[in-house]
Amino acid sequence: MAFLCYDTRVTRDLIHIRKGTLPDLSQIQEFTQNTFSWGDYLPKAWNDWVRSKRGDLLVAEIERKVVGTIHVRYLENYEAWLEGVRVRHEFRKRGVAGAMIQAAHERAKKKKCRIIRLETGVDNHAAQRAFEKFGYRAIVEYAEFKAKTGQGEMTARLATADDVSACWSLWDSSWLKRASKAIVPAVYGWRWWEYTRARLMNDILGERVWMMRRAFLVLREMDRESLDILVLVGAKRDAMKLLSDVKWIAARKKKQDVYWLAPHSPRAETWASEARYKLDETGLVIYACEL
Repeated sequence: MAFLCYDTRVTRDLIHIRKGTLPDLSQIQEFTQNTFSWGDYLPKAWNDWVRSKRGDLLVAEIERKVVGTIHVRYLENYEAWLEGVRVRHEFRKRGVAGAMIQAAHERAKKKKCRIIRLETGVDNHAAQRAFEKFGYRAIVEYAEFKAKTGQGEMTARLATADDVSACWSLWDSSWLKRASKAIVPAVYGWRWWEYTRARLMNDILGERVWMMRRAFLVLREMDRESLDILVLVGAKRDAMKLLSDVKWIAARKKKQDVYWLAPHSPRAETWASEARYKLDETGLVIYACEL
């Protein structure tokens, strides 16, 4: 698959898009070591992405040199997630990112995906402009609140399949559904997806849902050191108790921290402050594009 692009410095670049391979990693590492202040997750994910049948890992080449990469992950419910968009510094503003995004969209359409989403920083204006050219629109900005684990009186319980209707009713009428446009963090990977009744049931069967009479939350365990709260809805009194109980759950699992991911809003900040969670990160903007 090839795309033509033009700019003032290069009269004509022929950008070739193909599937990524294991040997490509050495070239990928040349321009993904310092993507963020802490490095980049992409080299560690590379081999898994190459082998995975749940997505497509693509690379862009110019004159047989790997100059960019992108990964599209196919989710349930005909959704897709775009991630790992990287371009060599000296090849930026030459249409490489656009060619890769276009190719990823074509792949997603062949998988019958109806929508594709991604996450980028609120201050990453260059990426935002690039994505907006392809029809992406900002849906919701998330924030991350952090608390240390602790001890206390445990009052929450694990939800069962019999609780799905009650939990769904709480979700359906919640401020979170309205504020997030029903888009919440996924239970695996750094991805967001539409929350559905089927996903709620999967969370219950996976023993990720803790509840009280008028509130519930969904937990994710991505690493050895922390627990993530992905969904928290219900009456404030019960929701606040759940925020407290999670600290005890995390301590029992020998975790150090609890993170609550929520739409950045005055309500989330108030609840976090009262539950002694500190604002840790803001500006996680979720974009979406209909295919």
